[in-house]
Amino acid sequence: RRLAGALAGLGLSVLLTYVLYGSSLWQGWWCCDDAAILLHARNFRPWEYFVDPDAYQALLPYSLQPLLTLSYAVDLALFGLQPWAFFAHQLVAMALCGWLLQRITAVWLDDGRAAAPHAAARAAPYAATLLFLAGSPAALTSLQLMTRHYLEGLACFLLGLWLVLLRLRGRPAWLLWPAAAAFALAVSAKEFFVPLGLVPLFLPVGGWRQRLRAA
Repeated sequence: RRLAGALAGLGLSVLLTYVLYGSSLWQGWWCCDDAAILLHARNFRPWEYFVDPDAYQALLPYSLQPLLTLSYAVDLALFGLQPWAFFAHQLVAMALCGWLLQRITAVWLDDGRAAAPHAAARAAPYAATLLFLAGSPAALTSLQLMTRHYLEGLACFLLGLWLVLLRLRGRPAWLLWPAAAAFALAVSAKEFFVPLGLVPLFLPVGGWRQRLRAA
């Protein structure tokens, strides 16, 4: 049942992302900060803009967000200056966010399904995906490649949160290691993900010590 729900959620997220924003694959083009990020990706190596202040401040002197440059560098190495490939990467990250929201919502509802197996409870996880993908933030990020770090940071954060939730619901302890790695990547995307690391402390799941240990 869980596997079927996960596959259905993934299929829905991919389909909605393509239906709503697939036109960006052939209509999207470079704009805004794209040239500066591409130049940064060409001029520096990943280990430089992750750890060398001179390297990462060459893009922004007041912010550390190396995942954005790394993401552009990967596309640049694989596809060259083909904007459709960059937008395809963007849409994959968006669909992943929608799917992870579905999985997190499904975790919340697992305990209540036996008591409330009605259609609304079954549909709620998919509604979370729909609300996210139909929102104006998703629409904006489908058009602007320079916002990719928000999407990829969100995907990494949601992945980490999902794994922590699974651990607090009794799944194996090793899940916390990929959760920590996912959160570290989220932090490297944008600084506002840093305080979100406190979210596991306030989840209404398990006891205080369990949440503290997981966090």
